[in-house]
Amino acid sequence: MCEVILDNFRTMFAALQAELSMVMGEISFTTDIWSSESLNLYLAVTAHWIGQDMETGMCKLSFKSALIMFHYILGSHMGVTIARALLHLINQAGIHLNRVHVAFLLHS
Repeated sequence: MCEVILDNFRTMFAALQAELSMVMGEISFTTDIWSSESLNLYLAVTAHWIGQDMETGMCKLSFKSALIMFHYILGSHMGVTIARALLHLINQAGIHLNRVHVAFLLHS
């Protein structure tokens, strides 16, 4: 059963990578970090972009988003650790950094 789940993930992730490689504009990201009861850190990364949907032979633009990674973070909850993890995940998704829209929103 585990192998079936992993095979489906690989197929879906490859399709997502292909779609993201075709994005004409920039790709934005939102992230969330939290810790488990045992203080393990986890990072979720969601990509947001304007994509094309083909409906009845006409091209229609639409807002799209997808969870691209859910990742266990080794180390501290520091900015450098988070930045390294985020850059690694963006690279794993096959997204070139020149396509990344950078904006920071800090909250406490």
